[in-house]
Amino acid sequence: MRSAFLFVAGVTLATAFILPSSIFDLSHGSDAGSSVKAPKACNPQPIGKCTDDFFAQFGLTDPHNETAFEDAVNKYLAKTGVAGWSNIRTWVQTLESCSGGTDNLNQCVQWQQLMADFNFTKDMAQKWEVEFYTLEYETGPGFDVLTHNYFCIGNVIAHEGPVIQACKQHFIDQQHSNPNATCPHLVEYLYCIERPYTQQCGHDVGSLVCNIERIGYLVYYPDCEHQVALHC
Repeated sequence: MRSAFLFVAGVTLATAFILPSSIFDLSHGSDAGSSVKAPKACNPQPIGKCTDDFFAQFGLTDPHNETAFEDAVNKYLAKTGVAGWSNIRTWVQTLESCSGGTDNLNQCVQWQQLMADFNFTKDMAQKWEVEFYTLEYETGPGFDVLTHNYFCIGNVIAHEGPVIQACKQHFIDQQHSNPNATCPHLVEYLYCIERPYTQQCGHDVGSLVCNIERIGYLVYYPDCEHQVALHC
């Protein structure tokens, strides 16, 4: 999982591409041979060409490695700054429309579907599901808060690394000591991770970060959806 659920995956002050990271640290290998039942209704036919066009916007021709995609987005934002988010939002909207609509794209990027249709490992498929869902949020409901507070968010990422890391490590330690209490651990983590953003950038930014983290973690821990539904 990405680090401190603010998709920080290598984020710098200049880029502020927010991604949940603790999650990726807890993923358990590939599970490549698992028998997986794909979720309901997905029409994968338009997805390939549409995603190729989307990734090409970042200069990628073979983006099966989600880390390479994160790096490409961060490099693009380092070059363009906050203005680059407007282009990314347009590209995401184009991807959704091209893919048969947002609902179809969301069905097709669920990790079970990615394993069934594209022969991804479970680990890779889950990372891509987090990648798409969080990017949709950042360019959708979270867009205004993200872009209006871009530099404050970057400042927190740059200067509150030890605090963010402590939240992440505490969650990991709790999971190791009591893996049957994941949902309470996740609620505590969300409170912890949003705090420095709320203190320095305001409630809306704390809520933004919390939502991004929650979206990512629920890919890995869907049974916690009810417990965290009212958080953020």
